[in-house]
Amino acid sequence: MGKEHSWQCNHINEDKNMSQRTADRTGRLVRKLSTYAAAGAALATSEATAGIRFTDFGPEGIIFSSLDFDSYSDAEFSVEFSREFERFGCRTNSSGYYYCGTNAAYQTTWRRRLKAVNANRLVGEARLGTVSPLRYGELISDDQAAVSSGLLHGSFSRRDNNGPCEFTACTGAFGPFAHAGRRYIGAAFDLPTGSRHAGWAEVEALEYYDDFGLVRELRLFRTAYETEPGKSIAAGVVPEPPSLVLLAAGAAGLAALRRKRAKHELS
Repeated sequence: MGKEHSWQCNHINEDKNMSQRTADRTGRLVRKLSTYAAAGAALATSEATAGIRFTDFGPEGIIFSSLDFDSYSDAEFSVEFSREFERFGCRTNSSGYYYCGTNAAYQTTWRRRLKAVNANRLVGEARLGTVSPLRYGELISDDQAAVSSGLLHGSFSRRDNNGPCEFTACTGAFGPFAHAGRRYIGAAFDLPTGSRHAGWAEVEALEYYDDFGLVRELRLFRTAYETEPGKSIAAGVVPEPPSLVLLAAGAAGLAALRRKRAKHELS
Protein backbone atom coordinates (compact mmCIF):
# COMPACT_ATOMS: atom_id res chain seq x y z
CA MET A 1 0.00 0.00 0.00
CA GLY A 2 2.86 2.41 0.90
CA LYS A 3 4.63 1.77 -2.40
CA GLU A 4 1.43 2.36 -4.36
CA HIS A 5 0.79 5.59 -2.49
CA SER A 6 4.36 6.73 -3.13
CA TRP A 7 4.00 5.95 -6.87
CA GLN A 8 0.77 7.98 -7.06
CA CYS A 9 2.41 10.95 -5.33
CA ASN A 10 5.39 10.83 -7.66
CA HIS A 11 3.09 10.64 -10.69
CA ILE A 12 1.08 13.63 -9.46
CA ASN A 13 4.29 15.61 -8.86
CA GLU A 14 5.52 14.77 -12.38
CA ASP A 15 2.23 16.02 -13.84
CA LYS A 16 2.54 19.24 -11.83
CA ASN A 17 6.12 19.73 -12.97
CA MET A 18 5.13 19.09 -16.60
CA SER A 19 2.28 21.58 -16.38
CA GLN A 20 4.58 24.13 -14.78
CA ARG A 21 7.20 23.67 -17.52
CA THR A 22 4.51 24.02 -20.20
CA ALA A 23 3.19 27.18 -18.54
CA ASP A 24 6.73 28.59 -18.36
CA ARG A 25 7.30 27.89 -22.05
CA THR A 26 3.94 29.49 -22.91
CA GLY A 27 4.83 32.56 -20.87
CA ARG A 28 8.19 32.90 -22.58
CA LEU A 29 6.58 32.56 -26.01
CA VAL A 30 3.93 35.16 -25.19
CA ARG A 31 6.63 37.58 -24.02
CA LYS A 32 8.58 36.97 -27.25
CA LEU A 33 5.51 37.53 -29.37
CA SER A 34 4.79 40.76 -27.51
CA THR A 35 8.34 41.89 -28.24
CA TYR A 36 7.96 40.98 -31.92
CA ALA A 37 4.63 42.80 -32.15
CA ALA A 38 6.14 45.92 -30.56
CA ALA A 39 9.06 45.74 -32.97
CA GLY A 40 6.66 45.30 -35.89
CA ALA A 41 4.60 48.29 -34.81
CA ALA A 42 7.74 50.41 -34.56
CA LEU A 43 8.84 49.22 -37.99
CA ALA A 44 5.41 49.97 -39.46
CA THR A 45 5.55 53.46 -37.97
CA SER A 46 8.94 54.05 -39.52
CA GLU A 47 7.60 52.89 -42.90
CA ALA A 48 4.78 55.40 -42.64
CA THR A 49 7.42 58.13 -42.53
CA ALA A 50 9.91 56.48 -44.89
CA GLY A 51 7.89 54.35 -47.31
CA ILE A 52 4.52 54.56 -49.02
CA ARG A 53 1.76 56.81 -47.71
CA PHE A 54 -1.62 55.35 -48.64
CA THR A 55 -5.15 56.80 -48.47
CA ASP A 56 -8.35 54.80 -49.05
CA PHE A 57 -11.63 56.66 -49.67
CA GLY A 58 -13.84 53.58 -49.25
CA PRO A 59 -15.61 51.23 -51.67
CA GLU A 60 -17.78 54.00 -53.14
CA GLY A 61 -14.96 56.52 -53.44
CA ILE A 62 -15.50 60.29 -53.49
CA ILE A 63 -16.21 62.85 -56.22
CA PHE A 64 -12.89 63.52 -57.92
CA SER A 65 -12.48 67.29 -57.81
CA SER A 66 -8.84 67.60 -56.72
CA LEU A 67 -5.81 65.45 -55.93
CA ASP A 68 -3.96 66.10 -52.69
CA PHE A 69 -1.41 63.38 -51.95
CA ASP A 70 -0.07 64.55 -48.59
CA SER A 71 -3.48 65.70 -47.25
CA TYR A 72 -2.10 68.63 -45.26
CA SER A 73 -0.96 71.13 -47.87
CA ASP A 74 -2.72 72.56 -50.91
CA ALA A 75 -3.84 70.11 -53.60
CA GLU A 76 -1.16 69.24 -56.14
CA PHE A 77 -3.72 68.75 -58.96
CA SER A 78 -7.22 70.04 -59.66
CA VAL A 79 -10.00 68.78 -61.93
CA GLU A 80 -11.31 71.41 -64.34
CA PHE A 81 -14.82 71.07 -65.73
CA SER A 82 -15.96 72.76 -68.94
CA ARG A 83 -19.18 72.76 -70.97
CA GLU A 84 -19.51 73.86 -74.58
CA PHE A 85 -22.59 74.33 -76.74
CA GLU A 86 -22.29 73.81 -80.52
CA ARG A 87 -24.66 73.97 -83.48
CA PHE A 88 -24.10 72.08 -86.72
CA GLY A 89 -25.80 72.47 -90.09
CA CYS A 90 -26.47 76.19 -89.67
CA ARG A 91 -25.43 78.88 -92.14
CA THR A 92 -25.95 82.48 -93.23
CA ASN A 93 -27.90 83.00 -96.50
CA SER A 94 -27.34 85.68 -99.15
CA SER A 95 -29.59 88.11 -97.30
CA GLY A 96 -27.44 87.83 -94.20
CA TYR A 97 -30.04 85.80 -92.32
CA TYR A 98 -28.60 83.05 -90.10
CA TYR A 99 -30.73 79.93 -89.99
CA CYS A 100 -30.46 76.25 -89.27
CA GLY A 101 -31.74 73.72 -91.78
CA THR A 102 -33.67 70.56 -91.15
CA ASN A 103 -30.45 68.60 -90.61
CA ALA A 104 -29.06 70.92 -87.97
CA ALA A 105 -27.83 69.37 -84.75
CA TYR A 106 -27.33 70.89 -81.32
CA GLN A 107 -24.62 69.39 -79.20
CA THR A 108 -23.46 70.01 -75.63
CA THR A 109 -20.00 68.72 -74.75
CA TRP A 110 -18.58 68.23 -71.26
CA ARG A 111 -14.86 67.84 -70.60
CA ARG A 112 -12.94 67.06 -67.43
CA ARG A 113 -9.25 67.82 -67.40
CA LEU A 114 -6.69 67.27 -64.66
CA LYS A 115 -4.45 70.29 -64.19
CA ALA A 116 -1.21 70.41 -62.22
CA VAL A 117 -0.43 73.15 -59.74
CA ASN A 118 3.02 74.77 -60.00
CA ALA A 119 5.69 72.41 -61.41
CA ASN A 120 3.84 69.15 -60.78
CA ARG A 121 3.48 66.78 -63.71
CA LEU A 122 1.29 63.88 -64.91
CA VAL A 123 2.05 60.73 -66.84
CA GLY A 124 0.38 61.43 -70.18
CA GLU A 125 0.58 61.95 -73.92
CA ALA A 126 1.83 65.47 -74.59
CA ARG A 127 1.04 65.14 -78.30
CA LEU A 128 -2.60 64.23 -77.60
CA GLY A 129 -2.99 66.38 -74.51
CA THR A 130 -4.36 63.49 -72.45
CA VAL A 131 -3.57 61.80 -69.15
CA SER A 132 -2.53 58.17 -69.61
CA PRO A 133 -4.56 55.50 -67.76
CA LEU A 134 -2.10 53.09 -66.13
CA ARG A 135 -2.67 49.44 -65.26
CA TYR A 136 -1.91 47.77 -61.95
CA GLY A 137 1.81 47.35 -61.32
CA GLU A 138 3.12 49.86 -63.89
CA LEU A 139 6.11 51.74 -62.50
CA ILE A 140 5.91 55.50 -62.00
CA SER A 141 9.04 57.58 -61.47
CA ASP A 142 9.43 61.20 -60.46
CA ASP A 143 11.00 62.06 -63.84
CA GLN A 144 8.52 60.10 -66.00
CA ALA A 145 5.63 62.55 -65.95
CA ALA A 146 5.06 64.35 -69.23
CA VAL A 147 2.11 66.76 -69.13
CA SER A 148 1.00 69.52 -66.79
CA SER A 149 -2.62 69.35 -67.94
CA GLY A 150 -4.52 66.63 -69.76
CA LEU A 151 -7.98 65.37 -70.67
CA LEU A 152 -9.38 62.61 -68.46
CA HIS A 153 -12.92 62.14 -69.69
CA GLY A 154 -15.40 63.81 -71.97
CA SER A 155 -19.00 63.25 -73.05
CA PHE A 156 -21.58 64.80 -75.33
CA SER A 157 -25.32 65.03 -75.74
CA ARG A 158 -26.78 65.81 -79.17
CA ARG A 159 -30.23 66.70 -80.48
CA ASP A 160 -31.29 67.02 -84.12
CA ASN A 161 -33.94 69.37 -85.54
CA ASN A 162 -35.89 66.49 -87.09
CA GLY A 163 -36.17 64.69 -83.77
CA PRO A 164 -33.94 63.36 -81.04
CA CYS A 165 -30.77 61.89 -82.54
CA GLU A 166 -32.18 61.07 -85.97
CA PHE A 167 -28.85 61.40 -87.78
CA THR A 168 -26.33 61.03 -84.98
CA ALA A 169 -25.87 59.29 -81.63
CA CYS A 170 -27.75 60.89 -78.75
CA THR A 171 -24.94 60.64 -76.23
CA GLY A 172 -21.40 59.41 -76.14
CA ALA A 173 -18.20 59.41 -74.12
CA PHE A 174 -14.62 59.97 -75.19
CA GLY A 175 -11.19 60.42 -73.66
CA PRO A 176 -8.65 57.97 -72.22
CA PHE A 177 -10.75 57.06 -69.15
CA ALA A 178 -14.08 56.61 -70.96
CA HIS A 179 -15.45 53.07 -70.49
CA ALA A 180 -12.08 52.05 -69.06
CA GLY A 181 -13.19 50.97 -65.58
CA ARG A 182 -10.86 51.71 -62.69
CA ARG A 183 -7.46 52.89 -63.83
CA TYR A 184 -4.50 54.62 -62.25
CA ILE A 185 -3.12 58.11 -62.79
CA GLY A 186 0.63 58.50 -62.40
CA ALA A 187 2.08 61.75 -61.10
CA ALA A 188 5.27 63.46 -59.99
CA PHE A 189 4.88 66.33 -57.56
CA ASP A 190 6.70 68.53 -55.08
CA LEU A 191 5.92 68.66 -51.37
CA PRO A 192 6.18 71.95 -49.44
CA THR A 193 9.63 70.82 -48.28
CA GLY A 194 10.83 71.02 -51.89
CA SER A 195 11.35 67.27 -52.34
CA ARG A 196 9.95 65.56 -55.45
CA HIS A 197 7.92 62.36 -55.21
CA ALA A 198 6.09 59.82 -57.38
CA GLY A 199 2.52 58.76 -56.69
CA TRP A 200 -0.66 57.27 -58.14
CA ALA A 201 -4.42 57.74 -57.86
CA GLU A 202 -7.12 55.18 -58.63
CA VAL A 203 -10.05 56.77 -60.49
CA GLU A 204 -13.02 55.80 -62.63
CA ALA A 205 -15.23 57.72 -65.07
CA LEU A 206 -18.85 56.74 -64.45
CA GLU A 207 -22.05 57.22 -66.44
CA TYR A 208 -25.38 56.18 -64.95
CA TYR A 209 -29.00 57.30 -64.74
CA ASP A 210 -30.71 58.64 -61.63
CA ASP A 211 -34.12 60.24 -61.12
CA PHE A 212 -32.99 63.37 -62.96
CA GLY A 213 -31.40 61.74 -66.00
CA LEU A 214 -27.90 60.78 -67.12
CA VAL A 215 -25.13 61.43 -64.61
CA ARG A 216 -21.49 61.75 -65.67
CA GLU A 217 -18.86 61.93 -62.96
CA LEU A 218 -15.32 61.05 -61.97
CA ARG A 219 -14.71 59.20 -58.70
CA LEU A 220 -11.51 58.89 -56.68
CA PHE A 221 -10.96 55.66 -54.72
CA ARG A 222 -7.36 55.50 -53.48
CA THR A 223 -4.11 57.45 -53.57
CA ALA A 224 -0.54 56.61 -52.60
CA TYR A 225 2.88 58.19 -52.93
CA GLU A 226 6.46 57.24 -52.19
CA THR A 227 7.70 59.32 -49.24
CA GLU A 228 11.32 58.76 -50.25
CA PRO A 229 12.27 61.39 -52.85
CA GLY A 230 13.40 60.06 -56.20
CA LYS A 231 12.08 56.53 -55.63
CA SER A 232 9.68 54.88 -58.09
CA ILE A 233 6.28 53.49 -57.10
CA ALA A 234 4.13 50.78 -58.73
CA ALA A 235 0.56 51.77 -59.60
CA GLY A 236 -1.97 50.22 -57.24
CA VAL A 237 0.59 48.31 -55.15
CA VAL A 238 0.45 48.84 -51.38
CA PRO A 239 2.98 46.85 -49.29
CA GLU A 240 1.71 44.97 -46.24
CA PRO A 241 2.87 46.51 -42.94
CA PRO A 242 5.56 44.32 -41.28
CA SER A 243 3.63 44.33 -37.99
CA LEU A 244 0.80 42.39 -39.62
CA VAL A 245 3.23 39.76 -40.88
CA LEU A 246 4.78 39.37 -37.42
CA LEU A 247 1.41 39.19 -35.70
CA ALA A 248 0.22 36.53 -38.14
CA ALA A 249 3.35 34.46 -37.49
CA GLY A 250 2.89 34.90 -33.74
CA ALA A 251 -0.74 33.81 -33.88
CA ALA A 252 0.25 30.70 -35.81
CA GLY A 253 2.92 29.91 -33.21
CA LEU A 254 0.46 30.27 -30.34
CA ALA A 255 -2.06 28.03 -32.08
CA ALA A 256 0.58 25.33 -32.61
CA LEU A 257 1.62 25.50 -28.94
CA ARG A 258 -1.97 25.21 -27.76
CA ARG A 259 -2.56 22.15 -29.94
CA LYS A 260 0.59 20.53 -28.58
CA ARG A 261 -0.40 21.29 -24.98
CA ALA A 262 -3.95 19.95 -25.49
CA LYS A 263 -2.56 16.75 -26.99
CA HIS A 264 -0.23 16.26 -24.01
CA GLU A 265 -3.02 16.81 -21.48
CA LEU A 266 -5.21 14.26 -23.23
CA SER A 267 -2.43 11.66 -23.20
